[in-house]
Amino acid sequence: MIKWPQSAKILLRVLKDKNYISRLESKHILTVTDLLIQLNFPNILCHSLKNILIYPGTQKIAFSSIESFARKIIKKLILNDEEKDKIISKLKILSDKIEYPEIEFFSHKVLEKKALDYFYLGIKAFFKENYKIAYNRFLRAIKLNRDDFLYFWNLAKVLVKLNQKTDAIKYYKRTLRLVKITKVDNKNV
Repeated sequence: MIKWPQSAKILLRVLKDKNYISRLESKHILTVTDLLIQLNFPNILCHSLKNILIYPGTQKIAFSSIESFARKIIKKLILNDEEKDKIISKLKILSDKIEYPEIEFFSHKVLEKKALDYFYLGIKAFFKENYKIAYNRFLRAIKLNRDDFLYFWNLAKVLVKLNQKTDAIKYYKRTLRLVKITKVDNKNV
């Protein structure tokens, strides 16, 4: 239900048809699932991930934290927790803040792929000397995947081109930290 609420609907039908769950349980879970679909829950989670502080090498921790948060929300919604209305209203607010949907499926691999797409768009913009666009694309890539040192490195290069040397140094240091953490063979970098 966390990663892709639409798949939960299909599974729920099978469970109900096989009498593994009662009609009442099925109806209750289906109501929560429909709510998650309506609110575009995977994108709420993606948006939350992007708003966590960006520290190199923390992707797994950040992703796990978001998944844990999602599990708690879903559990409270399913168990008809007394905070249900408050949770729904907060989810609606978060859903309204999303400018454009980025994903259909909340998964580490999907986020890596999406980050790579932004990275390539940043490279393209960099070579066209559209440094502000490149900056935005690299920053989006980093927000979706904090574990690729090339994202930080290229963001630092763009910051140099934008004459923001202090920020560039900060991102070069983050690049070196990530290379050190991940023990990347940096002889060819």
